[in-house]
Amino acid sequence: MEHKRSPSPDIPQTPEAALARVQSYVQADAFVRQMGMELVDAGLGYAVLRMTPGAAHMNFYGMLHGGVTFALADAAFGFACNSYGERSPAIGNYITFFRPGTAGEPLTATARRISASRKLATYHVEVTNAAGEMVATLSGTCFLTGRPVELPT
Repeated sequence: MEHKRSPSPDIPQTPEAALARVQSYVQADAFVRQMGMELVDAGLGYAVLRMTPGAAHMNFYGMLHGGVTFALADAAFGFACNSYGERSPAIGNYITFFRPGTAGEPLTATARRISASRKLATYHVEVTNAAGEMVATLSGTCFLTGRPVELPT
């Protein structure tokens, strides 16, 4: 989906520039690194993350805790929202679980922009397992502030 505006004419709006921005966001995100999430790909309005859950991520049923799946989907959503270089915090999201993840099985979250207005953008995230089966979907909305992303120094 084409972005209608940039927070600054100095922010390049190319897929390569978006990938470089998202790579810098991942490096600055301690939670994402702590969870073992890795950036697979990113561009304007999309991001793909992968992680392999371990035993510490399982719930009392012995299956992947839903919060881990949500965290992976939410991180992909957040990076996709901010891929244009515009500060775009989440204002809401909703997740649906279809099957549990398991320890040692990689999960991939793919976030894509569905629509955008002047102030809001909506994204769809699919979380799949190694077999390509749908584990969960997340629908999220972010607020387009019109200000550039500024990472902490």
